[in-house]
Amino acid sequence: MTVSPSAYFTCGNFSNDTKSYSTSFYLTLAHHPRYLFVAYDNYLESDFHENLFALGYTQPIIPKLRFRSVGFYYTTSTDDNGGIVSNRIFYGDNPVLSLGHSYAVYSKHIQNIRKFYNVHEVNPEYQYTFSNLITVSLGLYYTNTEGEGYYAGTAKLGMNLLEKLRIETGLIYGELFNHIDDRLLVVNNRPNLQRSSLSLRVKYNSLFKNINIAGGIVRNVFTTYSVNYYTLGLEFERR
Repeated sequence: MTVSPSAYFTCGNFSNDTKSYSTSFYLTLAHHPRYLFVAYDNYLESDFHENLFALGYTQPIIPKLRFRSVGFYYTTSTDDNGGIVSNRIFYGDNPVLSLGHSYAVYSKHIQNIRKFYNVHEVNPEYQYTFSNLITVSLGLYYTNTEGEGYYAGTAKLGMNLLEKLRIETGLIYGELFNHIDDRLLVVNNRPNLQRSSLSLRVKYNSLFKNINIAGGIVRNVFTTYSVNYYTLGLEFERR
């Protein structure tokens, strides 16, 4: 059994000059190939405050077939809340085919009346690794919110540039609404249509061999504004 904690701090700059700050903590218990993890995120934007909790696990079923499930729950200072269940099944070692499905129930206060709405999101993905150095992923997001459908394509590229340095880039283009990322544990519950997302993430194994320094930049573009997020974190990884 290995225990791997990690912590991240994220600052967001909005095109309307708004700032946001987020602190996230993760704890992973691993008994390969089984994993159990918990996460907590504290988000602050002007006078808006949100707490997000997540619990998930990965379980092998048969050789080459694995299943992962993640549950989310969040509360906000505006008395909105939501619950999400994300399941994903993986097949193969290389290439890896996966199919994810997320179901969310959101609750909002509108004119002193609490209203509920449902979100379904489906995400098939294909991943291939070349010579243990370069990983390419292609996928599709389909989101259905109260009968309205939205589509977006995804592409990811990961590279081991040096023995201790890995860089990952990602692009999402299309239409995203109430997007759920079951891998990065991100729930976008903003009431705005997102057009694209461009990301760059770097992981460096520091002089202390069990500690990784992680950093990232993400640019999200919505119909009426954009946001740049800057993340820095520490990851403990037992080898």
